[in-house]
Amino acid sequence: MSTVNTTESRSSSLLLGTVVGAATGALVALLMAPKTGRELRSDLMEVVNTIQTKGAEYMAMAKEKAADTASMVKEKAADTATMVKERGSELIEKAQQTTTTAADASHEAIDQAASVSEQKLNQAADSAHKALESASSAAQSSLDKAEDKTDHSTSFYSTTRY
Repeated sequence: MSTVNTTESRSSSLLLGTVVGAATGALVALLMAPKTGRELRSDLMEVVNTIQTKGAEYMAMAKEKAADTASMVKEKAADTATMVKERGSELIEKAQQTTTTAADASHEAIDQAASVSEQKLNQAADSAHKALESASSAAQSSLDKAEDKTDHSTSFYSTTRY
């Protein structure tokens, strides 16, 4: 944008210098020419009218360029706003996708941890159940042996006593 303004400023300065130089040259030529007062005033009025006409033309051109520049800036601003809005929408969508992916991964990890925990709990329960059965069996076996000895001892005492 700065380069465009600099170029337009140089062009405007050159144009203004040309107009002022031409007007000055015409004025000097009129004043130096051997003419009557009436002719000189007439020529000066023509020069002034020409300068006014050229000034009006340059003013119209400057207004047109300013309107074109304002329109271009407005378009660029609208394009930039649209681009920013689209980019923002893309970023929001990516954030939502990332959040969904993270949530899915978290749920999967929790499900896997629950499954592993359940397997370990079942293994521990099975081991405890086997240990309990083993202890129960050993206790029953000990009770049976003790009962057999008690029965054997009782029968031995009952026969030897009398």
